[in-house]
Amino acid sequence: MVAGFRLGDFEFPTGDGPFPMSRREMRPDRPILGALPPPWLAGCVRESKQAGPAAELWTGDWRGHGEPAYTVFDVMLSGSEWLEIAAEEGDSGIGILMARPAGSSSDWTVLYDLSWFNGSQRPAGPQRIPAERGVASPGPTGSTRLKAALGFEYPIDCTSVDEVSWIAVAFQEDGQPAFWAIEQETM
Repeated sequence: MVAGFRLGDFEFPTGDGPFPMSRREMRPDRPILGALPPPWLAGCVRESKQAGPAAELWTGDWRGHGEPAYTVFDVMLSGSEWLEIAAEEGDSGIGILMARPAGSSSDWTVLYDLSWFNGSQRPAGPQRIPAERGVASPGPTGSTRLKAALGFEYPIDCTSVDEVSWIAVAFQEDGQPAFWAIEQETM
């Protein structure tokens, strides 16, 4: 088989396969290591170390299609892992998820917008939304100060880092257990 697209320590095959019936057997259940994030998150995330909210995503149990390739990133904005999170509802769940450093009045950074996956072109860099458009959402104990981790599942036939098939997001309040908050198909 001809070598395909490479993301971190994972090589995606090219062509029509053959692909195993069980794609989970194509690699161990752990995120791709050394992967770049999708372009719209450049400079906004770091590779996860399996701690905090990322621990909820590390095994990949959230992958809706069971693809073998996935990444997990911790969200970091302006050097801070403590964030305020805001969301706008879409037709099938969260339409736009955005964050900013906790205690900040800065514009929101879009973590994802589901319209990017419905035929629209994905942005080449981080997108911002004016501060007045969002309101920070509280976690289970009422705190709006959260850590966040993003998980991205990639289809085995993808050819670029922005071909994401499933997104999962986990959050954690200070001193509390992490929790999954969002899990959505993008294809």
